[in-house]
Amino acid sequence: MSSATRALPAVLALVACLAGGLARAASMEERFQAARLEFEYKNFGKAIEQLRPLLEPTVQLTREADIAAAREMLGLAYFYTGDQVRSREELLELLYLRPLHRLDPFLIPPPAVGFFDAIRAEPALKEKLEQIERERQQALEAERRRKEAQAAVTRVYLERTRSEHWWALNLLPFGIPQFQNGHRTKGIALAVTGGLSLLVNVMSGLVVWGLADDDLRYAHDELGLANGFQITQYTSLAVFGALWIYGVADGFYYFEDSTVEPFQRVREETVRPEGAESAPAAPPPGPGGLVPLAVPGGVGLGWQLRF
Repeated sequence: MSSATRALPAVLALVACLAGGLARAASMEERFQAARLEFEYKNFGKAIEQLRPLLEPTVQLTREADIAAAREMLGLAYFYTGDQVRSREELLELLYLRPLHRLDPFLIPPPAVGFFDAIRAEPALKEKLEQIERERQQALEAERRRKEAQAAVTRVYLERTRSEHWWALNLLPFGIPQFQNGHRTKGIALAVTGGLSLLVNVMSGLVVWGLADDDLRYAHDELGLANGFQITQYTSLAVFGALWIYGVADGFYYFEDSTVEPFQRVREETVRPEGAESAPAAPPPGPGGLVPLAVPGGVGLGWQLRF
């Protein structure tokens, strides 16, 4: 049996575990949202039935915000149903999780807010919550410093170019105005077609000139050929002129005095952020000051200038 065949059951088991975990997470989220809806619709008995399995005997939720919301809803649901003992227990768990937590007075009735504030104001609990918050902030600060010490910052340098345009270039043929305006495809098309039409015009003119004698007359049997090339010459010249006129008009229509190119990456470097408590850099030396000087028979002071 090959190693790939032996590893197949393990891979399938891993995939099954991952799929099961995702399904449980989705189911837990659905149950939490259903409990929230029951609470918002003031079905506090059903809300208690659905919230309690999410928190007891072990917490099933994973996000702190969801746990805090579930504790708050469960504690308030107990309060609204008259069970202040269980309400106090849940609200205490909420405060142990978030010592600075407050109930929203715009959403929560005053009796419930007063009950919660009375719990928070108990001297022994207040001191304990302050200690929990200090330890929490210290842990957060230590984690922040650890991440800053390990973090590496990539500094990227960018630049972009500003190009000035000249309106006189719009008078030129062969797609030059289009290249200046950034219309590369249109410029290539005008350059190719304009160049071909001018080449045909010149070649037709040379053929017509070659068919003529010294008196610029044509033999009877070459007259038709000369007329055909003359028509080709004039037609190609007309095409060249039309393309030139179109290029000039298009160039002036899209003309801008200048354009700014997109940012281009020049270079990059990786640096570590300086610590928040690092010693400040020493100030630059001043323009001058008194310095000790060795002089015959002792020590003196002198004035030193710095440039």
